[in-house]
Amino acid sequence: FQLAVALRQWKTEDSSAIFGNASLGNATLADLAALAGQAIPVTGTLSATAQVSGAVGNPLIQGDIALSHGTYRDEPFDTFTGRVSYTNRNLQVEGGQLAAGAKQVEVSAAYSHQPGDFKKGRLQFEVATNALPLQQIHMLQERRPGVQGTVQVTAHGTIEVPFRIDDLNADISARGLQLTGQPLGNLRLTAKSQGQLLDAHLESDFASSTISGDGQWRLEGDHPGAATITFSK
Repeated sequence: FQLAVALRQWKTEDSSAIFGNASLGNATLADLAALAGQAIPVTGTLSATAQVSGAVGNPLIQGDIALSHGTYRDEPFDTFTGRVSYTNRNLQVEGGQLAAGAKQVEVSAAYSHQPGDFKKGRLQFEVATNALPLQQIHMLQERRPGVQGTVQVTAHGTIEVPFRIDDLNADISARGLQLTGQPLGNLRLTAKSQGQLLDAHLESDFASSTISGDGQWRLEGDHPGAATITFSK
């Protein structure tokens, strides 16, 4: 790394200019977390480059990260890459790509946290996947052994942290579902919020029947709402 900072009478001020760059290669996340005194649910090997500019009181940090051969809450993945920036309590991840065998996920996010408290803030996100093979999702197979099929997700929305949904638009499709060798069918769930209301619609052909459902929930309090499901056969 290299770093330079402007001084006034050999002291820094919030307005003091700062600039520099750094690189990190083949670092084990467990070691980095131990150095920082933090416990994180992610493992893997990290390589990164970063540039710093702006002022001491409000620096701009931009960088590229590549994480390989890791796990997230015991779910293994091959690689995660993305561009990260941070300034004025705003953290952004752009062009995030996660690969795990045949599974592919694209993600971007922006998180604005409260002053001095990273655990409270507002998260905006976008996520899109390919058709994910369910038999390759470790956490799902532990809870529902024998589940097969694919699921594909596109979603974007806003979440208040600690968890509270402010806005959500999602489309989830599951195809060729099977459980212990028995065919179930297909399913599609869509959700769209407008103001303080979240509308959801379900379509499925489970067990050779026609299933349709609609529901509406309020995005406040304990999320009160109701749903109606109709089916044939």
